[in-house]
Order: sequence, then structure tokens, then C-alpha cells
Amino acid sequence: MKTFFFIVALFFSLSISAQLVQWPLSVDGQSVVNGTNLFASDFTGGNSVTINYGTSGAYASGWPTGAATTDDYYQIAIAPDTGYKLTITALNFSERRSLSGIRNYEVRYSTDTSFSFYTVLSTITVPDDDAERDGSISGLNLFVNSGDTLYVRWYAYNAESTSGTWRINDNSLSIDGTISVANTNDVNTQVEPPVVQIPQGTISSLAVNQNAAVPVFSFKIKDLGAGDAKPTYVTYLTVVNPHPIGEALWTTHIQGAVLNDGTQDIQISGFTIDDNQMSFLVDSGNLTIPDGGEITLTLSVFLNTGGLTDNTTLQFQIDSLNQGFDAALGGSGFVTAFGQTLISNLFTIDVQAAKLVLSGVPYAIWKNSDFSALVEATDIYQNRDADANTSISVSQVNGSGNLTSATGLAQSLNQGIYQWIDL
Repeated sequence: MKTFFFIVALFFSLSISAQLVQWPLSVDGQSVVNGTNLFASDFTGGNSVTINYGTSGAYASGWPTGAATTDDYYQIAIAPDTGYKLTITALNFSERRSLSGIRNYEVRYSTDTSFSFYTVLSTITVPDDDAERDGSISGLNLFVNSGDTLYVRWYAYNAESTSGTWRINDNSLSIDGTISVANTNDVNTQVEPPVVQIPQGTISSLAVNQNAAVPVFSFKIKDLGAGDAKPTYVTYLTVVNPHPIGEALWTTHIQGAVLNDGTQDIQISGFTIDDNQMSFLVDSGNLTIPDGGEITLTLSVFLNTGGLTDNTTLQFQIDSLNQGFDAALGGSGFVTAFGQTLISNLFTIDVQAAKLVLSGVPYAIWKNSDFSALVEATDIYQNRDADANTSISVSQVNGSGNLTSATGLAQSLNQGIYQWIDL
């Protein structure tokens, strides 16, 4: 996960993140809860998974040799006691495959026992060896409200053989976080669609700073004002990646993001992003929704200076469940389910060539020896314009002899690139 800036904030709570629960996995799947006001389930498997336990951890075979299936997973569950709220900051574990075991796994979470709706935490391709690997996921802010249970699953797939095993190592699986008193005020603030959504568009590869950020997604935060006469002090917001076809990976394309309430940019005290979601940490009071009122926010993004893929797409979403919104205890809180998933239109990365870049030419060449040369049409940040198909030619500038090519010195770019291999 790429972290741009981070501070620790205490949202009217003195709780400090610590290990809340662990699963030793050396004898059985029982959990060990460290503290009070918390429930944690045993470590279990899907209907197709039979778990074995040993001194090295919990393992199983029979994983699918193709894509992930609905019944092949490991699972844990965790929930705060009534009247309390759970904030998960890290999911710690290490894993190991046998030499004929899985090649991929995906970590998902949901408050829905059927996982008809879930959020992806990580998708991992494991190397073709049997070494132990740390799969821990830190920098989280997963909120579990009183009355809810959070389920975490590890879906394993693409096994080299059904006889291959995959293991969660002993004494490696644990959850860090905090337990705090639940909000006793109205818990009915929700996120709704805006009056008008930002239309589909493009994002220039030159939009590389906050002043050039491009609006991509709007949403409304509404305090229903049922009776506590208190505003909502928003402290945390999460926008997820719905992974559209032809997507641009967020970590390699998005440099940063801005939230604006229509009159000013919201002061953000922390911003994190990975390929699955981006999160905004807001100090209490910097984003206040009046009691019974609403504010429409617009998310804008700006891009990295380099490493972009032309014509790939970005899209943004706020989930109905597992939505990752939070508010300070001094005001109203967010509902557990927003009632609908909000999703933006598609935005396409647009690279416009500003120059031709010649590379791969050797410093010295033997007489009558072939050599190669690569030409790319790029912007000022070396991003290639995949739409460039103009004619180019190469010629001798100095030196003796003649420059020739069996395929011709004049060619057309193909997706912004051409390489001579017979100069």
C-alpha cells in the first residue's frame, strides 16, 4: 500500500491499536481473544476444505486448479459486543504452499455471511517455491459496528495439483485494532447519489498536481436528523476500485486525490491508496454535516509523472456494505448499510505525444553490422501515446558510410512505437 501522509488521530477515544485476537493454529482452529468486549470465531474452511492442524500451522489440499470457487476458502469472523465498536487496523498472517500447491490467493471481507457482497483486501500471486511468506495487510481502517460481524476469507486457487497443500503458518494469524464505545447518538447518516453525477471523460497525463486534479466522482452525505440535534463530524471516508475492464492500476497511475464540498477543498490529514481502495482521514470538525442537512462532495484525482498506460480506465465506487465511513462520537454516526452502491462513470487516461524518443542505438557499430533502434511517441513525462500512428523516418546525421534498412527507413508508428531491427 502506498501511503502519502499519515498522522494518528484520537476520535474522542483513548484506545490505542493493539493485538485484539490471534489464532495459534497448531492444535486446532480456536481463537485467543486478548481483552474484553469482543467475539472471535474459530478458524474454519469452506464446504470443500478439510483443515489439518500441526506444529507448523493449518493446512489443506484439494484447492481448485483453475479460478477461485465459492466453497474453497479459509475463514475467520470477529465482532464487538453489544454497545461497542471495532476498528481493525491490521490483518497479520504468513503462508506457505507446497511445491504443487496454489499459485494465487485473494483476501476478502464482508459483513454478509453469504459473501454475496464483499470487498477485496489483496490479490496475491505466490512464487513457484515452498518458502514461507508474510501476507500481512496493514494500514487498514475497517469498522465493525455494534450488532455486526466481520468475516474474512482467504480464497486459494490455481493449484498446480489438487494434492498440493496451502498453509497458514502457526502463530502468525492475528488482528490488530481497537475496541471503543459505540456511538449513542443517531446512527442514521448515509451516503446518497448526487443530483448530477460527473459525466464520463478523460484524464490528461499532464494532470500531475493538485491544482490540475480532474473531477471524477460525486456523492452526497446526508444527516437524517432524527432527534439528537447533533451534526455528523465525518472522520473517515473510503472509495473503492470496482476494477473495470482495461483498468489502470491505482498505485501506478494515481498520485493523489482531492475532496471538495462545492466551496472549498476539504482539509485531509491522511491519505492512503492501494489497487483496491483509497481512504481519507479527516480531523473532526473539518467535514461537518449539519443536523438534518447534507453536503455534496466531489472527488478529483491527479496522476503520477510517468509509468502511465494510455487508454486504460479508472472508475470509483462507494459500497453499500463494508463502506469504510466513520464519524466522531460527539455527533451522529453512519448507518451500517447505505442502501445502494454508488459508482462513477468511466474515465480514460489520455496521453498526447509531445516528442519522439530514440533509444537502443549502440554507441559504436562495426562496419556492415546490423543494429536496432527504437522510437516512441511520448508526452513530456515519457508516457507513450498509444494512439500515435504517424509516419516517421530515420536518417544518418554524421559519420561516414550509408544508413540502410531492408524494411525501409520510413515507417509508421504502431500504438506509438516502432523498432528497426535491421539498420
